[in-house]
Amino acid sequence: MIMKGYLGFAVSLFLTSVFLATPFSALAADWKMGDGGWQYFQNGTTPVTDSWEQSDGKWFYIGSNGFMETSSLISENDNLYYVDADGAMVRNQWILIPDDEGLGSSWYYFPETGKAYRNSSGKMSTKKINGKKYLFDSDGRMVTGLIDSEGGKVSEDGSNDFINAEYYFGEDGAMYENQWYLYPGVHESGMFSFLAQKDYYETGEMWMYFDANGKKVYAKDLTSPKKKTINGKNFMFDENGIMICGVTEKNATLSATDSNAAFLYGSLDGDGSLPADTWAWVVPNEGVSEDDYNNQEYSWFRTNGSGKVYRNCLHTVNGRKYAFDGIGRMLTGFVVMYTDGTFAIQYNMDIWNKSDFLKDADSIDIPSIERGNLYLFSADEVNDGSMVTGKNISVELQDGMAVFGFKSNGKAYGNRCTLEKSGNNYYYNGLRLDADPDLKYGIVDVDEKVGTSDQYVVVDSQGNLKKFRKKVLKDGDGYWIVIADGHFVARISDEDAPKWHKGQYWRYDSSQKGEDRYIEPITFASFGDDNLDDDFVVFRQ
Repeated sequence: MIMKGYLGFAVSLFLTSVFLATPFSALAADWKMGDGGWQYFQNGTTPVTDSWEQSDGKWFYIGSNGFMETSSLISENDNLYYVDADGAMVRNQWILIPDDEGLGSSWYYFPETGKAYRNSSGKMSTKKINGKKYLFDSDGRMVTGLIDSEGGKVSEDGSNDFINAEYYFGEDGAMYENQWYLYPGVHESGMFSFLAQKDYYETGEMWMYFDANGKKVYAKDLTSPKKKTINGKNFMFDENGIMICGVTEKNATLSATDSNAAFLYGSLDGDGSLPADTWAWVVPNEGVSEDDYNNQEYSWFRTNGSGKVYRNCLHTVNGRKYAFDGIGRMLTGFVVMYTDGTFAIQYNMDIWNKSDFLKDADSIDIPSIERGNLYLFSADEVNDGSMVTGKNISVELQDGMAVFGFKSNGKAYGNRCTLEKSGNNYYYNGLRLDADPDLKYGIVDVDEKVGTSDQYVVVDSQGNLKKFRKKVLKDGDGYWIVIADGHFVARISDEDAPKWHKGQYWRYDSSQKGEDRYIEPITFASFGDDNLDDDFVVFRQ
């Protein structure tokens, strides 16, 4: 952290002036030196007691024994004064005076009147000295540490005194104004912050801030943290005035799943500020995600210019698009966003097989895929995690590598269980429809009709459409694939390749002669044909 716990001594400690003792007889005939010190005689004959007497513009105090007091605290008429080593009343000076019990010393301040500053009102009342504010108790002693709203010193038992504190006076006695204070008792607190949703000892450090009036900045109730702009940066504070770290709910009365809940960053480990337009790798607090909090699960979060976390949306950062769930965690892998743009569900790439993507809307097992738009985000969340686009994206599924296609807006080709052609390829739920590599070719049901039969097209192992007007191909199992007018006709297991004859393909037997070589015309295959097995059929509506 770049903030300091307290400023070093800034108050000049005014030591008592040491004057060369001048015989009072040289100043006034009424002063005389006796065996016990200086005395003052009224009319030159009667020694006075318990009286202030003036000489050369200075005041001196004659005690009850008739001798002038030196280096002493004088109490008179409920006022406190101090006389220095020469006996002169101290003015406009700080004096460090030992306590009566002899266990320490306290600072007092004596202004122009010579009367020590004291607080006898029972209320918070400070005195300004050389531009700084100080607090004195009823006995005139300078007060330091945490102070309550009435000006009283709060408990000093090392725990929880920050709760009732309203002000703080540093070790030099000056009030903290527009200053940070590092509370030292973090590991002794044992307290829980409701607005931060964590125990204070988990924060590592407990920072407090005192505003221009010296008052502690804190949330006035338990519904929302206090946001404070300090030196152009935003910070969040809880109900006890402790700066909040990590992601927090803007409104603590709403649950993390409430659609109206808004989430904000607390401070991070840099300068402690509430970051604007910033990424952060943090663990959400318990109120935001109990599971993540208990498991210490880190996630990326991103704020807008006001420090509010982006959530339940897609958002562009530096030209790249990212997805955020309901509490603002950046998402990777497959993500489904509802058609209104809000978050539906996320799932890892390797939990589904290719066949899972090919089921229709009534039988598909992938959650929400038929009700929203499917996107893909880089699994490298540490380095990026941005949206992936393109027609040939390799993804490792549970049963091996597959190729997917995503449009420039990130939506999958063939969204929501529809067949979609793009260029020379077909897609369904983003999955490119490729033939089995061992078979080399396969067929795709394009939902067209030839008579009463479904219409199919042939694709290769890279999903490329074979658009021949008339063609016979040989697949990996040695079968002949017959294509006419760009569509699949049949899969034939004959030894000889089919031949074009009289405007159509015929089964062909090269061992015969003449017209006998053309055995029979080839018509559209039906699925009763053993040759149309499941491996050969890439996709069927």
